[in-house]
Amino acid sequence: MNRWIGRLLAGGLALAALSLSPSRAEPATPLPPLSRLQPYLDEIQRGDLLHAAWAVQRGEAAPLSGALGESRRGQAAGPDTAYRIGSVSKTFTAVLALQLVEQGRLRLDQPVADFFPGAAQLDGVTVEHLLRHRAGLSDVKDAPDFERWARQPRRMDELQALVLGLPRQFPAGSRAAYSNTGYLLLHWVVERAGQAPYAQQLRERIAAPLGLVHTRLALPAEENSDSRHWDGHAWQPVSATDPSVPLGAGALVSTPAELVRFGQALFAHRLLGPETLARMTTVQDGFGLGLYPLPAGAAEPSWGHEGVIDGYRATWMVQPRSGTALAVLANAERLPRDALRDELLRWAHHGAEPGYAPTDLRPQAQRWTVVLDPRGQPQSAGSRWALRGSLPPLRWDRGLPLTLQPDGRWTAELAWTGRAGLPLESKFVLEDAQGQVLRWERTDNRRWSVGMPPGPMRFDVDAAQEALEATVLAADARLSRALNERDLSAMADVFSQQLEFFHDRGGRSTHADNLAQFRQNFARTEGRSSRTLLTEGLQIRPVPGVGAMQIGRHRFCFHPADGAAAQCQELGFSHVWAQEPDGVWRLLRVLSYGH
Repeated sequence: MNRWIGRLLAGGLALAALSLSPSRAEPATPLPPLSRLQPYLDEIQRGDLLHAAWAVQRGEAAPLSGALGESRRGQAAGPDTAYRIGSVSKTFTAVLALQLVEQGRLRLDQPVADFFPGAAQLDGVTVEHLLRHRAGLSDVKDAPDFERWARQPRRMDELQALVLGLPRQFPAGSRAAYSNTGYLLLHWVVERAGQAPYAQQLRERIAAPLGLVHTRLALPAEENSDSRHWDGHAWQPVSATDPSVPLGAGALVSTPAELVRFGQALFAHRLLGPETLARMTTVQDGFGLGLYPLPAGAAEPSWGHEGVIDGYRATWMVQPRSGTALAVLANAERLPRDALRDELLRWAHHGAEPGYAPTDLRPQAQRWTVVLDPRGQPQSAGSRWALRGSLPPLRWDRGLPLTLQPDGRWTAELAWTGRAGLPLESKFVLEDAQGQVLRWERTDNRRWSVGMPPGPMRFDVDAAQEALEATVLAADARLSRALNERDLSAMADVFSQQLEFFHDRGGRSTHADNLAQFRQNFARTEGRSSRTLLTEGLQIRPVPGVGAMQIGRHRFCFHPADGAAAQCQELGFSHVWAQEPDGVWRLLRVLSYGH
């Protein structure tokens, strides 16, 4: 019966630690002609939707690259424009640390407290914990009013005092939470273990050997790009974080062409040996060592990192099997942050096919609403309250104005062009018209609450998420109904014709295989079956360009016709639901486990 139960389940696989070591590269296929992509780039340029530079490289061939818009106001972006790359800096820091490990000057299991005597909050924290975001230290960006503090040059002792004064969130090694704090500490660990300044080690051990002339720690006087945001009418400047603050966690600058060269060298073992790279690409709670698998919508493993600092956006990734490396660096955008990356991947992998055509452009991805309750006036008459906040790896550091609605609620809107799928935390500042900070709080989930006199207020940004959850749950209910009623025609419509079903005992099967199995099981068994979705721990997340993933557990019971006790089993699952051209959401991929 268990095998039959398993066949009736759509399931999933969630491993605490999974090694996704890069596959051996296949013979490189040349990139398609750039002319196939040009209509898409022209549309971006006409709409003034994105100011960015990009590069794609396949194998040993020279990269293809381009630039859109301006690097500074009145100055066209070009191939040598250096952009801030934000948290992509973390991969460089990780490589420097792992090189020291290979040289025997540092150990992954080495206590970080060795480098910071007397720092009690580092007890139990190792170098590997920092690399994997498992140290349990609060993020430095959660320090009150950090965004403003970080706009001024800071001495090392000031920054270290702030970092080492942060509280612990959880025991080291117990789970992961994305943290800039860990990579600030790694910056100093690299300096002390390597006995040389970080900038010198970056230059001597990565930049110079690879011929990277623009990749370095940012120096404000030398930067040749700035960042802007769209206020609904025009581009406006964004206040800059001083590079003395993010350091190895987010202060590097580079160009797309140099990032793809770095990526190709890393996965060709020119910077780290094969065993170290395998360790780097071993995933635990979503993170490797300084990089992570990217859900890039391509049918092969993709590794990389993303970065956001001020108004800059960076995406860097490598697909080892096809030998493809890609980088997109933007300093002003009105597109969803993955739009150009996704189109570059489609072009790189499918641009030579006769049916290839660039996708349509959409200026915004989602729009959320802030709602304040209970209804009431702010304390100060005439004050204009605002929220500032952070959604790692995203951030906005300008006030989000609140408007009093006729029904007494205070609301504001936020357009977000980010990608779901990374660990999500939030923090908000409530401030008055003069910018005085009134309240600061942070939470670890998708619904936030902060305090506001004279009562609580609700920051509800989940309109899009709630709509997605309702859609997926409705599709899931169709699946349960088809199974419980033994309705083969309904079941055939729940599954996509392109279904791939992976069963931890039965292997891989297709749409036709599954219908045949259901038909056989229904015919040879008496009694009835029932499937119940378990809501505890259920996760529903968007999959850009496809639909959604659903991860959780469900209970399946077989009720014998003779009235005997039901036989039940709880199993895990992962679904990928796709909205197909007819508008119906169907199961595209299924992982089923725990049988």
